[in-house]
Amino acid sequence: MDKALALADEVAEAGDAGALMWGAQRLADEGRWVEAFFWCERAVAAGSELAAHLAVISLHELGRTTDAERLDRYGWSSRGGIAAAWRLDESSLLDGS
Repeated sequence: MDKALALADEVAEAGDAGALMWGAQRLADEGRWVEAFFWCERAVAAGSELAAHLAVISLHELGRTTDAERLDRYGWSSRGGIAAAWRLDESSLLDGS
């Protein structure tokens, strides 16, 4: 399995989001949830929408329910990682700024 993951990682370095998603799924299938989450994070950055769902599942499996719910609700930040809730500044609406 590790040889197949190494090959998938090489292909992923060339920009193949599918290879990252494949690796994430294989790791999840083996219950290697921490590694699966990090592969998902890379896959999302490479453009895989499916990886975001598997990342939520990975966090649930790791017992990180709050993070899983936050990821499911707010998605990923532009800098990587789980986005935080944003707050609307009502005063900027009132003064037009």
